[in-house]
Amino acid sequence: MDIYGYNGVFLVKRPFNNAVFEISNITKANPQGCDNGALTNRFGVLIQGLLAIVAFSTLMVKRFREPVGIRRPWRIWFYDMSKQAIGALFIHFANVFLSNLTEMDPCSLYLIHFLLDATLGMLVIWAGVKVVSRIVEYKQFALLTFGEYGPVARRHRR
Repeated sequence: MDIYGYNGVFLVKRPFNNAVFEISNITKANPQGCDNGALTNRFGVLIQGLLAIVAFSTLMVKRFREPVGIRRPWRIWFYDMSKQAIGALFIHFANVFLSNLTEMDPCSLYLIHFLLDATLGMLVIWAGVKVVSRIVEYKQFALLTFGEYGPVARRHRR
């Protein structure tokens, strides 16, 4: 089948009988993945809620898969999990807000923001943690050591 088009009118030639017919009034397809507000409508919020449940469930599975001898106490696990949750919620809401600021596809913008955060953002955080850890070690600030939560945590260590 051969298709020739110009200015919204297409001529289609069938391969077997060489009949030619005209197709017109073809509207341009919308290349966007989703419209503005798609991240905050009912379906978008439902999907985001389901993804949050999956993320939390993954953390629970990870906790129960840790060997019993080195498993962190619930309080320490909660401290670690809450830091991750607060950071993820902040970035998520910032991405949703930023994605809806333009007339462009908010779903694609959200994905771009998420990928930048997950790659470049993690690199910046890693470098920041390294710098702060060296400063804490050099200045001997025992209370600012990463992963240490004070005397309550030390009692539960095995």
